[in-house]
Amino acid sequence: MIGGALRRVGNAAGLGCATLLGALSLAAAEPAAATSPDFGPDQHWIGYGHVLPEPATLTRTRLQALKDAGATGIVTYASPPDRIQEVTIAADLGLKVILGVYDPLNQTETETAGGIWFNNQDTVVAINVGNEGLCAGRYSYEKLFETIRAFQRDTNAAITTSEPWGEYQAAISGNRDALGDCQNKTINPGLLTLGDLVSANLYSYYELEAQLSGGPCAPIESTAINAAWTLGALYGLETMAARPVILHESGYPVDATGEVKSSPGERCTEQRQADYYCELRALTSDFVYFPGFDDSRGADYLGRFGGLFTEPGEPRLAAKQLGDC
Repeated sequence: MIGGALRRVGNAAGLGCATLLGALSLAAAEPAAATSPDFGPDQHWIGYGHVLPEPATLTRTRLQALKDAGATGIVTYASPPDRIQEVTIAADLGLKVILGVYDPLNQTETETAGGIWFNNQDTVVAINVGNEGLCAGRYSYEKLFETIRAFQRDTNAAITTSEPWGEYQAAISGNRDALGDCQNKTINPGLLTLGDLVSANLYSYYELEAQLSGGPCAPIESTAINAAWTLGALYGLETMAARPVILHESGYPVDATGEVKSSPGERCTEQRQADYYCELRALTSDFVYFPGFDDSRGADYLGRFGGLFTEPGEPRLAAKQLGDC
């Protein structure tokens, strides 16, 4: 079990634990539910995921900027040994963390994540095990289940995983069409009851506007429509999940150049991004602003042009009014 391993292992690499998940029990007993992270109306969670590690000085500058804008917590996406600084700096700044584990099959990463949690239990309030890996076919539901149960059994953090909204819709309806562009077309009915809370990635600018108007950021006249649709999708999951539901990613790009199918993309603007967040915030606080910063190395236009801040660190309108919405 994890407690014994933590007591036995020294502080190698500053983790406090070198073989965390290797010692975990995978018995079938249902673990006790952990307390979910606070997504109350005075909380602002920001996604802080980057393609590659960055210097500690840059991480501190960026996290300080998020805190100054009104952030109370960050959501990370991976836990290799060279990303520990994200949590230690967040702790220094008084930010809470939902800790990301990119690859549930990678023992080094899961061990590192466990060590980070052990040394930062007042800061790490939840662990998100895997992000869109079922959809991408990077791992199976069974392997994900095992790793989540291990974390649940041997930490007191809330444990979850995140998949695109369509994965959850397929789990509810049994309809593979809901999986959309997912490479893996396997329906996973247990997804809505996996972990202590449900964490879906949902973008109304794409799901709604592409369906109704033929392309991302195509003309839908009111951002209030986007926000209301997002709330409806969130409530739809809540009625089926029997546990808390958050939107692990929700955002709006300021540019979709080269990505828009049938509109010029003039609706992907800084003002529209800010309006969307304000409209959604008026309805619910159960979402993560994503991403915190643009990343030119990002795989899609949301990562490259969806930040509350530009890559050099200039705040967009949404960041400037974060505390007012």
